[in-house]
Amino acid sequence: MTKKNKQVLQVHISKEYADQEDIVRMAFGDLPVKVSADHWRLSEGDLAMQVTIFLGDLILKGVMWDLLKAGIKKLRSRYPKAGIAIRDENSILYAIKPNEEVAVIVVPDRKQEFTQIKTLDDLIKLLSSSVSVWKEIRLNSLIKNLNAGVSVNSTDRKCAEPCSYILKTSSVHGGIFNPSEKKIVHEKDKDRASVNPQAGQILISRMNTPKLVGETAYVPETYPYIFLPDRIWQTEFHSDAEVDTHWLAYLFQSNIYNHKIKSLGTGTSGSMKNISKKDFLSLKLNLPPLPEQKRIVAVLETWDKAIDLLEKKIELKEQLKKGLMQQLLTGKKRLPGFNGEWEEKKLGDICVFKKGKGLGKKEISEAGKYECIHYGELFLKYAENIDSIISKTNHLDKKVVSESGDILMPTSDVTPRGLSTASFLDKDGVILGGDILIIRCPSNELNGLYFSYYVNANKKEVIRLVTGSTVFHLYGSDMARFRLKLPPKAEQEALVSILVSSDNEMKLLTSKLQNLKDQKKYILNNLVTGKIRTPEDMKVTSN
Repeated sequence: MTKKNKQVLQVHISKEYADQEDIVRMAFGDLPVKVSADHWRLSEGDLAMQVTIFLGDLILKGVMWDLLKAGIKKLRSRYPKAGIAIRDENSILYAIKPNEEVAVIVVPDRKQEFTQIKTLDDLIKLLSSSVSVWKEIRLNSLIKNLNAGVSVNSTDRKCAEPCSYILKTSSVHGGIFNPSEKKIVHEKDKDRASVNPQAGQILISRMNTPKLVGETAYVPETYPYIFLPDRIWQTEFHSDAEVDTHWLAYLFQSNIYNHKIKSLGTGTSGSMKNISKKDFLSLKLNLPPLPEQKRIVAVLETWDKAIDLLEKKIELKEQLKKGLMQQLLTGKKRLPGFNGEWEEKKLGDICVFKKGKGLGKKEISEAGKYECIHYGELFLKYAENIDSIISKTNHLDKKVVSESGDILMPTSDVTPRGLSTASFLDKDGVILGGDILIIRCPSNELNGLYFSYYVNANKKEVIRLVTGSTVFHLYGSDMARFRLKLPPKAEQEALVSILVSSDNEMKLLTSKLQNLKDQKKYILNNLVTGKIRTPEDMKVTSN
C-alpha cells in the first residue's frame, strides 16, 4: 500500500484497473488528489474495480466534502459494480454500496458509535464533523515526572499562623481537590515537607483503598503552605508538551480513563492498592490538537462554574435554615399572631417510648414486599421528615411496625453526635429495626415533626443524655428526662410549615444540582473522547 500523503487525498484503485487512473483522477479533479494502483482489495476474487479513499490527516472543509461525494457518484456511474470504500483518519473503513448505503468494515470496539450511519450522506456528515486529527500517544510523552511528597508527623491541633500543612489522601476525590482536607505538620518535620500543590498541575492518589486509588484532581492555584504526602503524586510536564493540563485532568475524570487508572492498582492487601509510575506513564490516550483541548476545557469550565454557583447557593440556604431554626424553635423570633407563653415539658410526661426489633442488613432486599427502616439510615439517609421509604424486606415475623406520627431516633453509634438526630414518620405499618428508639406522644401536645426539627437544631441537649465510651447509647429512659419549651400546638404547626417549605426549596435545588452534575458528566465523557466535537470556529476567552 502506498504511503499516505498528508497534503492530498489518497485514492487507491485495484491494480487490474491501473489503466483507468486518469478517469479516477478526473472524478476527483477538483480536490488535491493522488491516485495510485494497489494490490489491496475489499474482497478476494471480485474482478470489479476496487477504490479506497484514504483521508489520512487531510482536513476537508465545507464544499470539499460535496466534491468528495460528487466524485464518488461519478465513479459509481462509470463503474456501477465498483467496490468503493473510505478509510478515515482513525483507520475505520466504510464500504459504500451501489445504493449508497454504508457498511462499517473495521470498528475496533466502537460499534455503538456507528448505529446512525445508514447512507453516504450520513457518512459525509460524520466525517465532516471530525475536522482535526487526534494522535495516539502515551502519557510519558506529556508528563516528565510524577513527584510525591514525604510522610511526616502531623496533628489536627490548632497552631499560630502561618502553619505548614500536609494533605490527607481524602483531599483528592471525585475529580476535585479539597485543600481544607489537611493536618498540621509537626515543628520537627517542617523542613522535610517539600512538594507544594502547584497551579495547573494534576494530583493523583497513587496509594489508597481499592475504591479510592487512582483518584485525580486539577490544582487551580498554588498553595505555598500546603505539602503533599508520600501517597499523592503531582505531575511535572515536559516543557514542550502541547497539552492543556486542565483538559488532561478532565480526561482522567472520564469513565473510561478513571477505570483504566484504577485498574493499575496492585497489591496483595485487599484494603490497600498501589500504582507504579511506569504503569501510569505507559497509559495510552488520544490527544486532540491544542486548540480543541482549550475549547473542550472552556465548555466544561462553564458547567463547573454553574455547579459551583449552585453549591454555594445551597450552602447559603442551609446556613439560613440553621439560623431560622435557632430563632423560631427557641422563641427568640415569634410568628405574627402568636403571643402565648411557651410551657416547659419533660418528654417522659407527654410521650411513651418503645424500641424497634431485629432487621439486619442482610434482611434488606430491593425485591422486598414490606417497607422498612434500618437504624443506620436515620443518621445517613433521612432528615427531619421521612416522606418516602428507601428500603424493603421480606421478613415480617415478630417485627415492630410504625404508627403514624412516630418520632424515630437511633440508639447506638460510634459517636455521640450520631445519636442526636430525630426523624418524623407519618405512616403506619413500616417495619422498624433494632436500635431504633420509637417515641409516641398520645397526649397530642407535641407535633412530631416540630420535635424532630427541635432536636436537630439543639443536638448538644441530646448529647448530654448519651452514655458509653467506645460505642455510645441513647435509651428511652434517657430521652424521658429530655426537657423542652413547647409553644401551643397551633404555633408548632405554623413553625413546621415554614421549615417544611425551606426543606422543599432545598430539595429542588439539590435535584437541580444533581442534574447539572449528571449533564456535565455526560458531556465530559463525550468531549474528551471525541464522540462530541467542538466547532473549530468556537471562540475561547483566555482567563
